Amino acid sequence: MADRTESDDLLGTAANVTTSTDLARLFVSYASSDATAANAVVESLERSGLRCWIAPRNVRPGAQYADAIVAAINDAKAVVLVLSGSAVESSHVSREVERAASKHKPIIAFRID
Repeated sequence: MADRTESDDLLGTAANVTTSTDLARLFVSYASSDATAANAVVESLERSGLRCWIAPRNVRPGAQYADAIVAAINDAKAVVLVLSGSAVESSHVSREVERAASKHKPIIAFRID
């Protein structure tokens, strides 16, 4: 049997939260300095059939950025936290995680460093 990777673990956890029959989104929270890793996580999840919401990609033109993020967290089935030293230090990530926790959203941490 092949060894499982961190990416496999994330996919398995996310799949338990969202099934193929429900189209709920995963909100992806990350520090801006981790954008490359966050986009790779989104790409992997979406290839597996899971829908993701990630800023700035999913912020509609003309929308208030903060309002779009709050709405996306509220609508999400779960939050995927791209966890790094930068994310821990980010006030934006902290607010997103706090908002998700206050809405009782599952938070799936994916440590990248």
